[in-house]
Amino acid sequence: MIKKIVILLVLSSQLMLTGCLGIGEPSVDVAQIPPNYKIYTSDEFNFIHYLDWEITEKKNLPEGFAPETQIAIRNNLKDKLPIANVVILKTELPAPVDVVEYGKQVLNKSKKDLVNFSLENQEQIENSVAGVVVPAYYLVFTGKVDAKRDTIRYHQKIIVNSNIAYIVTFAAAVDEDEIVLDKGKTLLKSFLVK
Repeated sequence: MIKKIVILLVLSSQLMLTGCLGIGEPSVDVAQIPPNYKIYTSDEFNFIHYLDWEITEKKNLPEGFAPETQIAIRNNLKDKLPIANVVILKTELPAPVDVVEYGKQVLNKSKKDLVNFSLENQEQIENSVAGVVVPAYYLVFTGKVDAKRDTIRYHQKIIVNSNIAYIVTFAAAVDEDEIVLDKGKTLLKSFLVK
């Protein structure tokens, strides 16, 4: 009984912070969404985002995005490269897998793919899937796409629901403005699977 109450309290606090229910259509208390943010909802997930950030859905993504990309969101208020952005990937796995194990696979791929890779944080967190609190994996690391590019800091939230994995990645320059960082992290934290 106590475990059920704790889970309910954790879920309730998560819902109040994000303004989303994560099941069906979101029930939003407008007072809980920060000023200048709005909710994005699809059949599969919800998140809140800064009003001026551009959203490009899968059907409108330009060439060069991974086929698993569901949506890309970018900061349009800056001319400087690299532009802060969030990308949401959805991957169908051959079989259900533990989120920590899958998170380690994602981490190892990033280590292999990036130049000057440096891990800053990895931890198990909680997230909502279909209104139920489940374990998720959170990574923060830096690296370069190639030796000539700027170093990027990546924040990743990894969620596994049976054999479907979501990777939500916020990427920004290591010296990005704190205001932009807060906007990207707010989106990342608010991401909930329906």
